Amino acid sequence: MSESLLLTRNVFLDTCAYDNQKLRFDHAALKKLKELGKMGSISILVTDTVDGEVRRHIRENLINASSALGRFQSHAGVLAADPPKEIKALFSPIDPSTLIESGLTVWDTFIVEAKVERLSAACVQGSELLEMYFSQRAPFSEKKKSEFPDAISLVSLAQWCQSKATQLYLVGDDPDLEAWCAERPGMYHIKSLKDFLDLYNRAEEKLTELVLAIFEREQKWIVSVIEESFTDCAFIYAENWEAEVENVETISIRIDDVDVIEVDERRFILTLDMKIDFRADVSGPDYDRGLWDSEDKRYASLPSFHTNVVSTESYEVSFEVLYDIENEEATEIRDVLFDDGKEIKVHGEGGWPYK
Repeated sequence: MSESLLLTRNVFLDTCAYDNQKLRFDHAALKKLKELGKMGSISILVTDTVDGEVRRHIRENLINASSALGRFQSHAGVLAADPPKEIKALFSPIDPSTLIESGLTVWDTFIVEAKVERLSAACVQGSELLEMYFSQRAPFSEKKKSEFPDAISLVSLAQWCQSKATQLYLVGDDPDLEAWCAERPGMYHIKSLKDFLDLYNRAEEKLTELVLAIFEREQKWIVSVIEESFTDCAFIYAENWEAEVENVETISIRIDDVDVIEVDERRFILTLDMKIDFRADVSGPDYDRGLWDSEDKRYASLPSFHTNVVSTESYEVSFEVLYDIENEEATEIRDVLFDDGKEIKVHGEGGWPYK
């Protein structure tokens, strides 16, 4: 592997880097990070601070998910007596503690399988933290005075680098990480995990240049496949979840950025930052014009509405391409995902609710 673009194989992800991936350890970026750690291609670090914050975020997310499920069960009571087979499990009681335990197990499994090295805060000296605090050095500042957990995390990383006589990438979009690295040789800031993986893959210069050339040469075909996948997606109308969205038609597609997430001699994964203009027919019950019978607790009349919506949305589109390395051509595109692969929201003319 070429080392010309890769300054070190050591990498630390701040909490925001995991949050930006929505804590989805089965998706392309975090899955690739785990594979690289498992193979020993990179060394991944986690501090006590980040470990604790990730665990807290997992708990909060799953408690919110449990509450959302409870709200669904309450509003969908009409289906509870005899639910269709495909949604029957949604009416089963779920203990939030069971969800939390399962979520934390996913995190623990990631740490083990990716061979993540834990750094303890025990060796961090309070005097160093106080000096940073009173001099308002990153991560402390006039506006952010209570950053002791982050400071403990960063100092432990600096001590690790010093003890190993090595260097480190720090991944996260927190400006304090960038300010910290700017003052310390051998500690390099990268804004996102996607950017780090792109940098890693660009170290394999020949393969990366090849797949980007294939993309440029076959961009028209690739975009046409993405366009077809987009119109085949499940859409929901953000202002009325009971409405049906039909006849989705793209108007224009623009690519703002291309990143290589993974590459080998037979396949590669790209993510594109894309802006898509599209129109769709939306129809459904019009509750604003409906007449509610307060005595019978139902609508006495409920008209329907039909509208044609034109929307412009930005998406992170990821997909896998199989290619023939000898002929330098793509042979198949698969697993096209828009953002996290969920239903795509269509917003009304007013643009509310926001994406």
